[in-house]
Amino acid sequence: MSSNSVAEQLAAALAEVVPAGFVVSCREGEVAVKSESTGDIGRAPFARIVGDDQSDDAMEDGIERTLKAVQDFIVRETAEPWPRIPRSTEAAEPEAAVIGGEVQSRYRAGEYTLELRPLRR
Repeated sequence: MSSNSVAEQLAAALAEVVPAGFVVSCREGEVAVKSESTGDIGRAPFARIVGDDQSDDAMEDGIERTLKAVQDFIVRETAEPWPRIPRSTEAAEPEAAVIGGEVQSRYRAGEYTLELRPLRR
């Protein structure tokens, strides 16, 4: 599966979990998040990060870097930590793992996680 297709799936999965007032989209392998209140846009060039290297390591790195870029943008726009994971007092960090034909991605804060839906590879 192409990195553009994975980027589109990642954008759709992120759209399900970002706070109200943010819109996530994907165009030509670039994941973008837009603040509806300010009109500002944050971008993560997922397909460029992964490039022609379709290895598991490259895919995991591209997803983690994209999740971090979206997280940083939302934090800058709201001046609040995001995501807020119930019961956790730690800052959330993005994680991704290729398992078989799927990519599992999440934000982890200690033992608690915010899971995104699996992506097909």
